[in-house]
Amino acid sequence: MDIKKGKYVIDTNVLISNIEVLEEYENIIIPIQVLEELDGFKCSELLLGFQARTAIKKLNLSDNIIYECIDLYENMPKMWQQDKRDNKIIMSALNNNAILISNDINVIVKAKSLNVEIITPSNTSNSYTGYREFSGNTEFISKFHEEIDKYDFLQNEYVILKDTSLNKTYEFKWNNKLEILNFPKFQKGKEIKGLNPLQRCCLDLMNNEDIPIKIIMGGYGSGKTFLSVQIALMQLKKNGKYGSILCVREPVGEGKEIGFLKGSKEEKTESFFKPIEHSLEGGSFELQDMIQKGQLECDVPYFMKGCTYNNTIIICDEAEDIKYKQLKLIGTRLGKESCIYLIGDYKQSIYDISYNNGLLKLASQLKGNPKVGIITLGEDVRSEASKIFADLD
Repeated sequence: MDIKKGKYVIDTNVLISNIEVLEEYENIIIPIQVLEELDGFKCSELLLGFQARTAIKKLNLSDNIIYECIDLYENMPKMWQQDKRDNKIIMSALNNNAILISNDINVIVKAKSLNVEIITPSNTSNSYTGYREFSGNTEFISKFHEEIDKYDFLQNEYVILKDTSLNKTYEFKWNNKLEILNFPKFQKGKEIKGLNPLQRCCLDLMNNEDIPIKIIMGGYGSGKTFLSVQIALMQLKKNGKYGSILCVREPVGEGKEIGFLKGSKEEKTESFFKPIEHSLEGGSFELQDMIQKGQLECDVPYFMKGCTYNNTIIICDEAEDIKYKQLKLIGTRLGKESCIYLIGDYKQSIYDISYNNGLLKLASQLKGNPKVGIITLGEDVRSEASKIFADLD
């Protein structure tokens, strides 16, 4: 990678969405206002909190950074509010004769009015998490509901409201209006509750049979595969419109075929059932019984050409390792009364961890479609020990 020379001020939104930017520039200036914003975000239970903590750790490990811990009023236009963090970040770039790196439209417009040079990282523009979070006191929450139309939400986009006065969090889905989430009804004695707001949004999405295409993204231990398998099994056992589950993965993540692996096709793909086996009370015995009844199948994208799957739940796990054209192939196999769960974490992809990753590209193109739901889960919820590894660079 060619390190770009010069001086650069990086806005908070870029550090949150694209922390790798720190490796691209020689001299980086971080205003105290950026650090304060990261500090405010880090306690969030949502993906934002995880990203803020990751950014703070990365800043601590980088040796090409200058921290500017002063108030920046010099040369600020008189009509600008001096206590605004965005204004001070812009002034940091102006006073240091540095280039400002930001994705914030208001910051960009203001900076250009002062002839500050701007860089907008192109690889952050396609990121879509499937939800938006708003936080404020009870008065803000009331006003939010009154002015809901001005936010221009996408169809099936989730809205998370945190009332700081009451310390309560509320989740909704946008369907031409804010709708309360609808959670799955499990068999008596068995219940799954979301451990955080994003998991509750995920449960609502997977429980909605009117949305056949469900994209569930998230990092290590965020619960994306566990929740998907639990809901799929529940829907199968309801004896409703779904008669079988098809598990799809790209073996080892390399190549179109699996001929280089030893054994028959069944032996090569039997590991696809592991997440389901772990969720069955009867373990491997119940798993084999479901396979014999035709309720469980597994396949790889290469062998799906020409097939049509009716009344089927397709669980496409590790989708970050399936290229865009293959994802399209899998999606076109959907028949009548079928749905698909596309599950993955683009940061673990062996191919492409940028915003050109096939799964992210698909989410970007399908967002807002009434037949598509998208949610990006937050941090590791497996255990404190697991979280230590998940947080490693």
